[in-house]
Amino acid sequence: MKRNPLHAEYRRMYRQLHYLANKKKHNQLAKLYYYKHAKRLAPLRRDWHLRTNYGITLADEKKLLKKQKGKCAICKTVKFGRHRSIDHDHNTGQIRGILCGRCNSGIGMFREDVTLLTEAVKYLRRNHGGH
Repeated sequence: MKRNPLHAEYRRMYRQLHYLANKKKHNQLAKLYYYKHAKRLAPLRRDWHLRTNYGITLADEKKLLKKQKGKCAICKTVKFGRHRSIDHDHNTGQIRGILCGRCNSGIGMFREDVTLLTEAVKYLRRNHGGH
């Protein structure tokens, strides 16, 4: 037996109105659910984030991290902070590696400009002996 297409539309509208009328309660329940299941949901959320923003999976990220021996591609630390940063070319989308938060921020502060980074290295060597 086929359902009436208007019935599906009615149910969608009813759910939407119910949500709007009970938004605070809904959000509290969603938050409670998230905290109760955070360990199980974390890898799913990370996988969704990677797929949506970079076109790779959690497995792809793990392979890349293994290739980098579990270290930041620049400073070689194993302490990534809150999360690992996927470094990519903003023009092409090509993934270059996995960085710690500090290195990712540093590259961003220099607008990914090799000339600026080279000048910064020269400056440090001139004024701090390159240490």
